[in-house]
Order: sequence, then structure tokens, then C-alpha cells
Amino acid sequence: MSGNNEDKGNTPLIIMGCILGFLSLCWYLFSVNINTAITSVAKINLEIVAALTEMGELGELLANIFAPGISSEIISTLKDKFYSTNPRFMSGKETILYLEFLGQNFRPFLILFITVSFIKVYKDQRHRSLKKKYNLDDILKVGSQYNPHLNPVICQDLVKCDPDIGPLARDKSPLILAIENNLITVFDIDHVGNNTNRILTPVFGKKNIQKGESIVIKNSYTDTLEGLPILHGRCLLNRKMAKGFFTKQLGPRYSGWKSMPLERRAFLAIATLFMKGVDSGGVAESIKLQRQINEDFSLKKVKNLNYLDESKIDEILSENEDLKPFQALVNSHSFELTLITGFMEAARKKGKLYTSHMYWIKHTDRSLWFTLENCGSQMPYCEAAAVRAHYLREENVQMGLDHPEIESAIDGLEKFLGETEGWLAKVVKEDV
Repeated sequence: MSGNNEDKGNTPLIIMGCILGFLSLCWYLFSVNINTAITSVAKINLEIVAALTEMGELGELLANIFAPGISSEIISTLKDKFYSTNPRFMSGKETILYLEFLGQNFRPFLILFITVSFIKVYKDQRHRSLKKKYNLDDILKVGSQYNPHLNPVICQDLVKCDPDIGPLARDKSPLILAIENNLITVFDIDHVGNNTNRILTPVFGKKNIQKGESIVIKNSYTDTLEGLPILHGRCLLNRKMAKGFFTKQLGPRYSGWKSMPLERRAFLAIATLFMKGVDSGGVAESIKLQRQINEDFSLKKVKNLNYLDESKIDEILSENEDLKPFQALVNSHSFELTLITGFMEAARKKGKLYTSHMYWIKHTDRSLWFTLENCGSQMPYCEAAAVRAHYLREENVQMGLDHPEIESAIDGLEKFLGETEGWLAKVVKEDV
């Protein structure tokens, strides 16, 4: 074993010795030929430099680039030396001097070559990076290593999905939401475009036609003949229907965290830990739980929520349900979603709790997703307007309210459809 190790240690020396031996042998056998080639190239370079010096100032400038410090006197001396040298009787020192002269001549070309090569390699790299194609599998594989919260977002190709269909659909505009839930009716118009007393119900598609008189329109803001624009200035908001819709939007009343769906319990666990703050380690534990959920997430697990560790979530809630902050929130809110809103607002007082890092919620609980998005958002979502309205009322009185406090949501919808966007008719008859 020791002999083998010694051989391995001497290998570089042996290789270097072989190379030096080979070069020495070549010099011994072909030294005359090598010297002849060197002197010939040196003579050609010297003649080129001499020709440049005879071309005026520009020529002299170029000559000094290839042979710094060259002059007519030096050229004359070098010519006498070069043309009187016999390659057969050159010493090693003379060979080195010739190589030094040639090195001066080739130096500008070497610098130019290095510069051009660098530019070419740089451009090729940029071009290659722009041409490189990525697919979702590659993005998911690389991105999930550093940002696991991307898993629920890029687990499927959203470009190929209809943006208005499925659990990941974008939020619905107030007008579309009102039409789909029969919250508005519309005045029919006469032959000159004025509103009449005839009332119609707008619906999307013939399959949605109801018993009363209906008007079928396309779900499009750009189609001015059959789309949503034909309703502008002709609509009426049915406040009674809106009240029923927003009451339903509030969701179930809170009857203990054990009866809540698993997604909502998972968020409560995340927020409960986060509410403990940085110093106690609660924020770190909350982030760790979020990371674990995102790392375990996959589309195959959505149906049964296998990416959520139910036992761990329940354990966190059991350990913290008797704490004062937890009990204070429970006593201040009557509905599950308003309670969750309270937990989100309380957690964010301790740091930045990102809804975007919990995108897995949107795959199974759309109401919960938009409720959380409404917390601190610059854009209010109509799909969670009732929750926000009731929550603000509970916060105002500092107690849970069993009766739905959703009048502000109805007023907000009416103001938006009327004053803001002008969908509602300016004259509203009381008997309608």
C-alpha cells in the first residue's frame, strides 16, 4: 500500500520529466530546423516593421505598437544581425533573443485575440441564456428547493387554464358576481334606447333563463352588442337578494376549532404561532410549519389534504387555545371567517405574515383565500365583502355579533355599481 501511494505522489514529476526529455530530444535532433524557422519569421517581421516606419507618422505609430521603441537605426542594426546569423551555429541565448523579438510583434495580436474571444464568449452566453427553454417541471424542481411556497402556484400550467373556471379562478367583478347570483335586474329599452317600465333579469347563457322575463348576455366587457356594456345605466340592485347573498357569504358560525375544516384549522395554527412573536420563537415555528406544508404540497394530495399534518395542527391548537390572546379573539367573533380575519390581523402585528406563502388554501377553500386577501389589501374583494363588513362591526363593539352586520357591504356594492361605474339606472322606482 505504501509503495502505491509513493508512485501516485511522484506521478506529476514523472510526467514533467517525460515532457522535458521529449523537448530536449526534439531540440537535439531538429535544432537547426527550429532556428531556421525562427530566423525566417523574424526577418519577415523585421521587414514589415521597416516598411511601416517608412510610411510617415502613422506608419511609425503602428511600428511602435508591434515593436515598442523601434527606430531606423535599430532596424538597420537588427538587419545586419539577422542576415549575418547562421542557424547552424546559433547559441541558445541567440535563439531566446529572436523569440523575444517575435514576442513583441505578436503581443498586440494576442491582446486583440483575447479581447475578441471574450466578447464572443460573452455574447454566446447571453444568446444561449435567452434561447434556453424552461418547462414547469424544471421550474418546480429548482424553485421548490429555495422557495417552497411556489409549489402550490406552479404545480399546474395556469396559462393553459381558463382564468375564470376552477378553484384557482381570478376574483369575480362585482357586476359579474351580481348577475350570477341574481342581485340585479335591468330595465328594457325602447326603440330609441330609453329605459321602459319592463323589468328583465340578465343571465349568462340560455341554460340560466328563469321563469320570469330574462335577457341573455355574454360574459364579456368588450362585446358592445351582446356583452355587459349593453347593461350600462339600466340596472337595479335588489337589496333583499343582496342581503341574502351576503348573509350566506358569511359562512358557518364558530362553534369551536375542532369543528372547523382542516384548511381553516391549519391557518389558525400558523397564525397562533405567529402571534407569539419573534422573541418567543413563535414566528420561526410558524414559518417552519408553512414551509413544511408547501414542501409536502402536490396536486395529487389536494383531494384528501394529505399535505396537512392534522395531528400536528390539532396539537398546536390544543396547546394554545387557553392562552389569553386566543380566547380574546374567540370571544370577539361569532363566525369562522371573521374569527380567522381577527387572527390574521393579530398575527400581522408581530411581523409580515404573507398570504402568498399559503396559496395552497386557494386550491380547496376559496372563501378563506379571499377573506385573507382582504386583510390589508389595497383591492377589496367582493367575494369576501360580507366577512369584512361583519368583522369591522365586531371590532367596533369589541364583541361577537350573532346577527349578520352586512349593510355596509350592500351599500358598498350599490355605490360601486352606481356612482363608481354607472351600471345602475339613475332613476329607481320604489315598486320595483
